[in-house]
Amino acid sequence: MAAASSKRSSDAASDDTKPRKRLRPFSEPEQHELCLTGEPLKIVVGEDQHTFHVHETILRKASDFFKAACNERWQEGQDRKVTLPYEHPDAFHGYLQWLYTASAPWTSAVGNRRLVQTWLLADYLITPELQDLAADAMVEVSRDQNRFPSAESVNIAYSRTPENSMIRKLLVDVYVRGGKKTQFSENRRMYCQDFAIDFAAALQDRLYMDKEARKDFKALSTGASCRFHVHDEDEPCEDAQASETA
Repeated sequence: MAAASSKRSSDAASDDTKPRKRLRPFSEPEQHELCLTGEPLKIVVGEDQHTFHVHETILRKASDFFKAACNERWQEGQDRKVTLPYEHPDAFHGYLQWLYTASAPWTSAVGNRRLVQTWLLADYLITPELQDLAADAMVEVSRDQNRFPSAESVNIAYSRTPENSMIRKLLVDVYVRGGKKTQFSENRRMYCQDFAIDFAAALQDRLYMDKEARKDFKALSTGASCRFHVHDEDEPCEDAQASETA
């Protein structure tokens, strides 16, 4: 039941799924309605098998993955147990914080590796809202704090995503627009081949752009990061609209 890294089809949304309000990357908890009835679902995460017990109703509302997994036609639905062996427990803990509090599951001190892990988890669980929130946070951390994803974080993302994945495009764009002069060259053997190829191609394209184009990295607004979101192309982006009216 792996998720595809692409723009989501609007047909995937069910009648009982109410869209969440778009959050800022480092938002405070908000008041929101929760349905906490029913039996909890057992979720086993990571190689060390960290166990979480989560209300089925809240999982089904946020994730098409869990909506399918809870169906009794599947073994997971019959056993009321879902195993996520390739996900990181900290990322899943943050996922639950986001579900229960409607707030960003990190502070401004969050590392890019955690954001990458969260994006990949949300991709697998088919939760595009959290993917977009993690993408926005990566843009802000890189742009405002001058902290860029490490080779390890890049390789983790590339190992679990297909060509043209939004997170691949984001990582390449961040390196091309704002990366330090020697960040890639000094560690070039640490990056996976696919990233190196994408990075080289993006740099070549950059050479033919206006010499002032690099300056737009600092001017990049959160709304502009919509191009790294996974929502439908024809779906209005609240971040982009807010940026245009600011």
